[in-house]
Amino acid sequence: MKNKPETKAYSLKPGYMFLAIEPTLISTVLGSGVAVTIFDRRRLFGGMNHFARAEVSKNTRPTAFYGRPAILHLVRLFHRYGCQVQDMEARIFGGASPSDLGDELVNIGRQNFELAITLLERFNITIASRDVGGEEGRKVSFNTFTGEVSVVRIDRIRRSDWFPELNSGG
Repeated sequence: MKNKPETKAYSLKPGYMFLAIEPTLISTVLGSGVAVTIFDRRRLFGGMNHFARAEVSKNTRPTAFYGRPAILHLVRLFHRYGCQVQDMEARIFGGASPSDLGDELVNIGRQNFELAITLLERFNITIASRDVGGEEGRKVSFNTFTGEVSVVRIDRIRRSDWFPELNSGG
């Protein structure tokens, strides 16, 4: 009987991305931000990004804080590892618009997930599922070895959601 590979854990913060070629459970917490997971079904590894705004504003550096560069770079990373589009599947999470946001912020979540859908379709990457919109935040955990994702809806994001290690005594 083969030993099951050890699964590492990684907490993904907004404005970051993580590609794991070793089995890893990537977790993040989303409000209006969006996370995109990509899984290569043939090579059995995956990655996730978490961005807060869809487009880079003028005179701003294009970092993973913004959806366009975050998605483009994550797709490029998969291509660098020799992944083929037909083996890749994506999932999109987040993009909430809490009712207590001001009018100018209410569309940020929608802009974020619509950009993700548009770019992934442009790359011909299959969108296997999406859990987007609404008023609730989400805790998302993605297993990069199996492609499995769990989502827990939350009505209020607490500090302990972002920093679970503080609650474990570590």
